[in-house]
Amino acid sequence: MVALEFELTIRANTETEATRKAQAVNTLLNELTVSDLEMIAHIAKNDKAKLAMARAALRM
Repeated sequence: MVALEFELTIRANTETEATRKAQAVNTLLNELTVSDLEMIAHIAKNDKAKLAMARAALRM
């Protein structure tokens, strides 16, 4: 597998928060398939009810 680097803009209130978000996203990118990530992105953007259910299931 090839490692690629990208420049991203992360919205956050502090640099610490942005770093934590970047670390969390990096973990998701490395552990989930493209299909999983696309599905999660679609739900987060378009289906607030499913997003709320996922948050409840994960106790967020």
